Amino acid sequence: MSFAVLVETLCEAMINVSWQATLLGILVMVIRFLFARWIGPEVAFLLWMVIFIRLLLVGAPESPLSLGNYTGVHILPVRSEMPEARTRMQLEADFYLIRLLSTIWAVGVLVSLSQWFKARQFWGAELRSAELVGEPEILNALADAEHDLGLEPQVTIVHSPHVSSPALYGLFKPRLVIPSSMMRLLTQHQWYLIFRHEMAHVKRGDMVVMHLIALFRALHWFNPVIRHLLRMVMVDMELAADASALNGRKSSDRKLYARTLLRFVEQPEANIEKIHGRPLRVGFWEEEYEIFSRFRQLSGPVKSGLRGLIPGIALLLLLVVTGLTDPMFPRPVQPLSFDSIRVLVDW
Repeated sequence: MSFAVLVETLCEAMINVSWQATLLGILVMVIRFLFARWIGPEVAFLLWMVIFIRLLLVGAPESPLSLGNYTGVHILPVRSEMPEARTRMQLEADFYLIRLLSTIWAVGVLVSLSQWFKARQFWGAELRSAELVGEPEILNALADAEHDLGLEPQVTIVHSPHVSSPALYGLFKPRLVIPSSMMRLLTQHQWYLIFRHEMAHVKRGDMVVMHLIALFRALHWFNPVIRHLLRMVMVDMELAADASALNGRKSSDRKLYARTLLRFVEQPEANIEKIHGRPLRVGFWEEEYEIFSRFRQLSGPVKSGLRGLIPGIALLLLLVVTGLTDPMFPRPVQPLSFDSIRVLVDW
């Protein structure tokens, strides 16, 4: 298989996967809206994991229950005539269009990955040179948070003037970086609540989710719906971490947590983050679009993280059956695929 054919095959797979994931994402949004009162934030976050599985599946078994069966739309449309009935000129036009689209997709993927790699190299060097935190109050707060969430000590904590929010970096050897400017402005208990949030990310494996989000953004850069859905995943990830951080805490801790979060919202973004972009991380505070959801949850009634587990499992099964399957194409007429065009025009 030539490199050009490989790129075209990958492009075709990404288009079909992106379409199926878009339908599934719309269904997840509808479910979250209708059942928000009955399911907790951690269960709501689990619903998004079905989309991640869909984005990782190049192919899935056909099923009459698949969402694609009810749209009447196929990314590779079924032709009214068989491929043999099409003229060579029409087939060649289709072939060159496919090659053009595949090239544009590949260039977009390479640009996205190069930007991510460039930011990763810069921030990797920057954070390796960050200074270790030596303040006993902050170290004790981290140790207490790790112990209370049932984690072994595994996180190295450093500080840097170039970050605007506490955040975890690194997939295998997590490093917790806090802003140098905030070290003496918060109490030990405030740091404890912040670190409970960060350790919740560690316990739930959210850095793996963030790396998958970066990969999906690169592969599906052409689909604005997928990019929006991935932003919603990050919001729900923060809501789930907030729920874990405050699970079993009294109401005064919730108020202090909200005030602490507001302190970081008011902090200006570091200039270095504007120039080199945000690194791949899970932090205590990220973007403005998430703040309303987080404060709405903090000001509302306390919800257990596993609240609504039984209806959540039922909804997960619904998403698996309808979203992790492909639509059934009409028979005997087959959709005109990339491979059939290549064969018929002798390329």
